Amino acid sequence: MERNYEKDQDDAHAAVTAPNLPLARYARQFNSALYGRLEVRLDANGVLEWRLADLPFAPLAHWHYDSFRIQWPTASMNEPPYSLLSFQIDAQGSASRVIVSGPARSQDAVFEATDRLTPGVL
Repeated sequence: MERNYEKDQDDAHAAVTAPNLPLARYARQFNSALYGRLEVRLDANGVLEWRLADLPFAPLAHWHYDSFRIQWPTASMNEPPYSLLSFQIDAQGSASRVIVSGPARSQDAVFEATDRLTPGVL
């Protein structure tokens, strides 16, 4: 029987939550030896955006807790089940790691923070 990742994702979604940090505190650079650079920034309108390598910046939509739904630059990539970008918060309250997850756990990509936290608009 084929697994229904869309249903699994919807079942796990906690609808009434807010990010644990102010959005500006998620803005920083991350790196993966396999996938390269990932950047998160807060734009001038207060929208959290991300980009992988040299792709254009695209918005992130809050999903639940410290996880955000990825808006890929290509519309066909935004079909459910959605890719999620989840921040791990360290003991100092900084976003120290990002996990980009696809519908299957084997598709997770881990990125470590590579810069000092500089909150605010980039």
